Amino acid sequence: MSNASTFSVISTGQIHDDFGLADVQQSFAKLFKITPEKASAYVGVQKILKKDLEHTKAQALKSRLESIGMVIALKEHKPAAVSDPKALSIEEMAPAKEDTTMTCPKCNLRQEKAEQCSGCGVYVNKLLAPDQSAANIASVSTPALKNPNSEADIKLGSNQNTNETKANATTITQSISVNKDKSLNIVGVAAAAGAAVVGALLWKYITVWFGYEFAIIAIGIGAAVGIAAVMFESEGIATGVICAVFTLLSIFGGKYMATSSLQESWAHDITSAIAGEEEIYQKYYQQDLKAAEAFGDGIEDKEKLIAFLNDHGYLEIYAVDEISDAEIADFNEFVVPHLKRISETNPSFEEWLKGSFEENIKDLPTATLMFADFGIMGIVFLFLGIGTAFKMGMGGD
Repeated sequence: MSNASTFSVISTGQIHDDFGLADVQQSFAKLFKITPEKASAYVGVQKILKKDLEHTKAQALKSRLESIGMVIALKEHKPAAVSDPKALSIEEMAPAKEDTTMTCPKCNLRQEKAEQCSGCGVYVNKLLAPDQSAANIASVSTPALKNPNSEADIKLGSNQNTNETKANATTITQSISVNKDKSLNIVGVAAAAGAAVVGALLWKYITVWFGYEFAIIAIGIGAAVGIAAVMFESEGIATGVICAVFTLLSIFGGKYMATSSLQESWAHDITSAIAGEEEIYQKYYQQDLKAAEAFGDGIEDKEKLIAFLNDHGYLEIYAVDEISDAEIADFNEFVVPHLKRISETNPSFEEWLKGSFEENIKDLPTATLMFADFGIMGIVFLFLGIGTAFKMGMGGD
């Protein structure tokens, strides 16, 4: 063994006046190839950076760190004086002490022997192999035998340690078995999918029957999907995610089917509401007939189009004096097909009324109407349903 002194390299936590803390942290991170965030744990704080270095290496490291702005101190550790073992007689040598320490198999903390680790709290005998566990229990739990000649006491202590070791091994085996059972199961996933389909259909029929959407049904769908998966032994994170996705699709599917079913009734309700006020709409009917006849096959010139809009009463819709290209594009997309249909079919007033209102409602995209009906409470219950499905699929109560 070398008798030379060793040195610890210590950061004093101070920075030289010509340097800034952030710059020093960046230089330290670059020097040791770490992130600036990790470097902040060493720069600007008092900390031992290196231990047990020879004087030459310690001095070199000190110089390197001070060159980037850190204030570094060296602490010398002199070797302990060792007496010549040849000069000691057998009587003078102290008896060897029994090792009363242990190392935790989980966190590697060196400590006094005990059943439970003082660092991480784990029970040591549950992590050791059966033969190691028995030895550990004997050294920690078995009291000193007052009568070394009593074979009965010795056998009793040995049997107790063996039984406890077997019990611990059985507990660990059962724990592993339970964890294996909590896994993705294709049958459970299929059951969850079936529950999602049933939930979507219930959402549709309840909404159509009452003419009103009950957002709280989302929680019931989520619970049903999760329970269906767990009943067929499918649990865990993957199952929870799948149940959440199934619930989302079920809710959207139910809303889409309900909206599609109600769309036709909404169109019929609008037409019914107009009944009895035909005289008011006769004016618009005649206006559309004249506009369709004047429009003919189309108007390409912008100035002529503006004149057409002005002549046929579209002032209520378009500010003709300030009409933009976007407004013309809207006219071509929404009004022109209507005028061409009138020009081609020459509808009666009843046919025009139905085509102008009822058919327009039916032609609207169902998804557009569905999302337009999404309110704050609907979004809240949507997330509650998805969260319930995830928790149940994870195996939660």
